[in-house]
Amino acid sequence: MDRPSISALANIAEQEPQNIQFYLDKIVHLQFFGDDAIYHELFRGLKFPNLEVLSLDANDLNNDESLEPYLQPKLKSFRFYGGPISDVFLEKLQDSCPQLEELLIDNPRDLISPDGFLRFLDDAKSLKHVMVVCGMERVIADSVFIALATRHDLETLELRKTVTADLISKAVDQQARSGATP
Repeated sequence: MDRPSISALANIAEQEPQNIQFYLDKIVHLQFFGDDAIYHELFRGLKFPNLEVLSLDANDLNNDESLEPYLQPKLKSFRFYGGPISDVFLEKLQDSCPQLEELLIDNPRDLISPDGFLRFLDDAKSLKHVMVVCGMERVIADSVFIALATRHDLETLELRKTVTADLISKAVDQQARSGATP
């Protein structure tokens, strides 16, 4: 049961609440499709201690509070396709998931700030793959781009931003000042 359907888990949570944690302890990969977000409330206060991969389709129910049960120390991949998450959520994600290697954020409803994202990046030491797509254009200020472009441990960077020659030059200068090698 390392990749159960959300509806199957919801059924267990409703029919056998005394047994749900037993099942959640075994889950490694969790994927919310379509309207599966309606079940977030059923998992409030529970833990997914072995969760490594979390993927969430866009839904307004994907918010700071409803996603807390999934923020676990073993989480390595967080793929978020839309919903109202904020700087507060990013702080919880960073604090709760020290092994996070992959981050995809799409359409967070303009609640993430450039400064909040920079703080997250500064403290998320395990990140290797960062994809920030639709709805993150405002967040990817020049300072954020430079911070991402000069991370020595970053293997993949995907973003929606026009990268000018001047911006590349600033990133190269920053890299040279820090003494890091590309």
